[in-house]
Amino acid sequence: MAESEDVRRAAAGVVTSLRKLRRGPQNQIPWLTADPLFEEGITVWMHTDGGLRWYDTLGNVYEATKTSGGTTTSSTGFPADPQPELFQKTYVAQWARTFCDQHGVETGDLLDFGDSPDGAHTGRRVMIGLDSATIQTDLAASDIDAVEIQLALSTAYQPPVTVHFGLHDQTSAPATYSAVQRDNNGDMSLDFPADGWQPLHDAFGRWLRDNYGDGLTIDQPPGMINSGQFAWAATQIRISYTK
Repeated sequence: MAESEDVRRAAAGVVTSLRKLRRGPQNQIPWLTADPLFEEGITVWMHTDGGLRWYDTLGNVYEATKTSGGTTTSSTGFPADPQPELFQKTYVAQWARTFCDQHGVETGDLLDFGDSPDGAHTGRRVMIGLDSATIQTDLAASDIDAVEIQLALSTAYQPPVTVHFGLHDQTSAPATYSAVQRDNNGDMSLDFPADGWQPLHDAFGRWLRDNYGDGLTIDQPPGMINSGQFAWAATQIRISYTK
């Protein structure tokens, strides 16, 4: 009988071993409150103080600690978490044109906006093209910190003139005027002339980043006091952003 019992136990052991083989290797890392003996065959374990620990082939213990807790005996350091970087890029106007109610498209080095004092030109609106593809690439996955504009105003009927900026979605100079965003409660209106850079609403940076628009517009209220002229090629925007 004893021999038969031994046979049954041996057979059961074989079945258990086969089942383990079918399941494949078990890769679970155990949680331990103390280091196991090297002879136990556990090579990697998580200590309950939060450190990932392991044996090398000689039986030396090492630990990688992401946060406080435990000690690190490895001489290999870990890279620091990347910190956000602040960037600032300037983009110069690529093209521009004025659209007049009486004369249609008006071009030149100097462009006019608003109603002319002599009444010969009314409703003059401007579209300014930017390198929107480069802007979108630069600003991808960024946070917009500031948007500024520099407009080379050459004259105004009644300086300082408030220039009302908006947004269009054209990548090249069109035959007719269009816009996707117009002056919004004065948030995008700036007084010119002024020295240096002037702030635009941060929304301009987000719109350009997200491909909602490709360039700027100037769309003035009626009246000659809102008219002026600027050198379009010197127009540029500056965007500060964080990645």
